[in-house]
Order: sequence, then C-alpha cells, then structure tokens
Amino acid sequence: MFGTGTGSGSGLLESGRNRYLCPSGDGGVGSIREVTVISGLPASRRTERLELLDDEKHILSFRVVGGEHRLNNYLSVTSVNEFEKDGKVSTVVLESYIVDIPA
Repeated sequence: MFGTGTGSGSGLLESGRNRYLCPSGDGGVGSIREVTVISGLPASRRTERLELLDDEKHILSFRVVGGEHRLNNYLSVTSVNEFEKDGKVSTVVLESYIVDIPA
C-alpha cells in the first residue's frame, strides 16, 4: 500500500477500513502515505512512513509520524509466514506494534 497506487493513477488506494493517499516516495523505505480512517475509530487521519520492506522475508514496518489520532509513537511490524503441517499449507499474518498509552 506504499507507492503510487494503481488504477486511475491518482495514488489513492482503499481497503475495507482505510483510504490511502501516497503523496511522496517511490514505495520504498522512507515513503510517506496519508491514511484517512473510515473505520469508526477515534481518529480521522494519520501520516505513516515506511520503515522496513523486505520482500524475501515478507516483512513490512511503518511508523505513524503525524495526523489527527491518538497513536503516540506507534510502530507496526507485520510479517506473513507460510508453514506446512500434515501436507496442508497455511499462512499466518502476524502484526506486532508498540504504542504509548494516552494519559
């Protein structure tokens, strides 16, 4: 979801709960995206910076660096892991995060 987007070329991407606009960067580490939160959470928008993108290890990390939200010092790391058990392949998506708790 970091990068210039697809379709109309506007850089606007949508998922079920958020709308993303990627205003700067080439989709690599350091790229910035603006997120409009449409999920009903106590936030309206946030600015995220891509911290880590490892295609081989399937790891993505971003930090919230601005916006109208209550996520102080938020850092997220998401990994996608595949494993096989009894001949059946499964995938696990694991997201961990660090965030300061508001007073």
